[in-house]
Amino acid sequence: MSNTNDAELEKYKLELAKYQRSHGEALKDMSAMHARIQQLERTNADHARRAKLSELQTKYPHFVDAADEGTRCLYSQKASMTDAQFESHIASVERYAQKAQQSSVYIPTGDAPKMEDDNGSPEKYAQRQKINLRAVAIATAKRNRGEAIDYETAKQLAAQELAS
Repeated sequence: MSNTNDAELEKYKLELAKYQRSHGEALKDMSAMHARIQQLERTNADHARRAKLSELQTKYPHFVDAADEGTRCLYSQKASMTDAQFESHIASVERYAQKAQQSSVYIPTGDAPKMEDDNGSPEKYAQRQKINLRAVAIATAKRNRGEAIDYETAKQLAAQELAS
């Protein structure tokens, strides 16, 4: 009976070794497949991120540098941002780009052109000149504080201020 038990034991040991090898190979295959899936997910994320960066660069060409942002955001360029971090970063970039765009609107020099409705009146021209110069000062001060204002709004504020 001992020979039968020894033979059975050897048979089970051989089967166990075979299953352990098979299990080890399956783990290696699964690990390789997992790595490949991660690579494909990163490649897919990079395509979406490149599209978003390109869209931002088109929308804000003087503020967004897609190549520079790519080094921060793209897996293919050794970046490690998660999708949530990327979305947060893009929202910040867009917010700052909007502020920069608003604050870079041209502010005229304040010189009032002579208008036909002045009817040759130096007083009307002088009043418009005061409003325009004050509007430039208001708009410049607001821009220096990072506030957005257009020139027409600044002229309205200046006219109200000078009228009171």
